[in-house]
Amino acid sequence: MIGFIVVCACSAGAPISQERERIMSADTGCDFESIPEHAAMKDPCSPEIEESDFEWRGIKINMPDKVSITGGEYGVLSGYEMRVPVFILLQVTLDRIAKYEFEREGINLIFVDQKTGKSFTDNLLESNPSLPMEKPEFSQEEMKSRVSRYYYNINALEFLELPSGETTYDVYASFEEFKSNVMTVTLK
Repeated sequence: MIGFIVVCACSAGAPISQERERIMSADTGCDFESIPEHAAMKDPCSPEIEESDFEWRGIKINMPDKVSITGGEYGVLSGYEMRVPVFILLQVTLDRIAKYEFEREGINLIFVDQKTGKSFTDNLLESNPSLPMEKPEFSQEEMKSRVSRYYYNINALEFLELPSGETTYDVYASFEEFKSNVMTVTLK
């Protein structure tokens, strides 16, 4: 099987402001604070996969296990500059991505409140997406045999409006029939 790596050419945001009161931690040892938002490339916080593993298909996530946030409601409509980073790795055959107009259109992010079971879900299509992605110039058969690997670094609060107060969530992402690993995050 022939494979190649495709990385989105999105602009990287500025590093997280040091003046915000927040603590991010995880057992992984990754410094979540140091990674710029919207980076669409592999970085130290990205989920792990062997560089040569083009047989695996699916989606994986990584994120801190605790995020301390001060303020009121947080999420899409709140106006607060807070961040709950989620690092996503998607590896599928090229035909899976090519059927969407925008690159992240098929990815969903799901936060499930451990106490209440209430689910918060949204598609990762940006509210004001950039130009549609260019369609690959391969036949349908060629696209079924070519593997694409994508990395995303997103702020979950750009997509989900979560209630304020200390809450622990089970978090995962999905793409078509693929479901990622489940991570647990506590927002304080």
